Parts: sequence; structure tokens; C-alpha cells
Amino acid sequence: MEARVDNLHRVASHLPRLTILSPRDGDRNDLSNRWTFKAEASDIHTGILTNIIWNSSRDGLLGAGPVLGEITLSPGSHRITATVSGFGGTVTQSVEVAAIALTNVDPKLESDALRVQPLMFDPVAPMPNFIAPNETNHVVVRVRKRGGY
Repeated sequence: MEARVDNLHRVASHLPRLTILSPRDGDRNDLSNRWTFKAEASDIHTGILTNIIWNSSRDGLLGAGPVLGEITLSPGSHRITATVSGFGGTVTQSVEVAAIALTNVDPKLESDALRVQPLMFDPVAPMPNFIAPNETNHVVVRVRKRGGY
């Protein structure tokens, strides 16, 4: 008995795509602050992948999922690695971050460096007055340090 295979097609193996959105490489955070880790992953066969595993070179396993919030890192430098597996294999991506005691921080902002606008800003519509004068207004400001000390 002889077996014969016609029209044999190879299916190309495509590795999943993984992108760490936060933190960014080189980010530093004060020891008293918590970290948020966020990544996106997908592959051409499965679509969106949520089985992302997060590890720290200092603290080990941090958790799993596309978003981890309220993470405390031990003092020092960390290589944060996200790993995801899909139909085409496993990929990793890493960033270097540091958890340090930040004291006497001077952001040295120019007078026009901060801009306040609503989350759903429409550049064509007139700007609403969403900051109330003579009242306490709460604004969340995220500062990202880039470059030297």
C-alpha cells in the first residue's frame, strides 16, 4: 500500500506581535509610587492575545494579563519582561526601569509646557471652561523623566 499526498501546503509560522506600552525603557519611579504595566499582543491566527506574563529581573513573577496595576517594585534597577505565546510561538520584550528614592525633584518646566484639555478634545469645537475659577480643581499630572539625572 502506497500513500500519496498531493497539493501539500506549508503553513508559514508567524510569531505573535508584542508591544510594551508602559512602562517605557528608562522610566524611573519613586519607591513610594506604584507601577502600571501595559502591553498589547496579537497573532495572525488567534487575534488579540491576553496571556501576557510579566517578570522582573529582581522580583521575579509580577503577574499575568495585558494590564497590571498597583505593582510595587523593590529598590533598584529592573529588567521588566513581558512574554506571550501564540499559535506561531513565544516572544518576549523587555524594558529597563528603576525604582529609586526621588528627592528634590525639579522638573524645570517651561511656562507653556503644560496644557489642560478634556479627555475627549475636539479641536474644531469651542474650548469649554471646564476649570472652575475660585474653586478647588483636581488635575492629574503624569511626569515622565527622560535623559540624565
